[in-house]
Amino acid sequence: MPEKRVVAEISDGPPTISKRVEELLVKSRTEVEDAAMLVEVIVLLRPMDRKTDIDGVAKLLGLSKRSLQRELTGLGIPYRQLLSKVRMQQSIAMLEASDASVTEIALELGYNDLSHFTRAFKRSFGYPPSRH
Repeated sequence: MPEKRVVAEISDGPPTISKRVEELLVKSRTEVEDAAMLVEVIVLLRPMDRKTDIDGVAKLLGLSKRSLQRELTGLGIPYRQLLSKVRMQQSIAMLEASDASVTEIALELGYNDLSHFTRAFKRSFGYPPSRH
């Protein structure tokens, strides 16, 4: 995926997401190219259009859905696991750096409602996001 396209798409994004994408792009320049890292970048971008589907991520990467699944399987990282990891990392950053409500953060991360986000957060960290 061309890096310029990724940079162009993050310019209007929320500051915490844009910052994380920029960090990942810098990291990808200095380390061996890592497909999972590139997918992380795209997953961070997807909530901007309120979508988290693998089809859209594959399209942004210029791959078929099946090719992306094979690539991630080869790395031992199912898409859902990667999506959850990125969402939880971003949720912590947003809870710490933002005045947004937990509901606003949940929606920004692509969750349909607060209860889905709260369950996922609690499953990952052992406590609800309201306690963070």
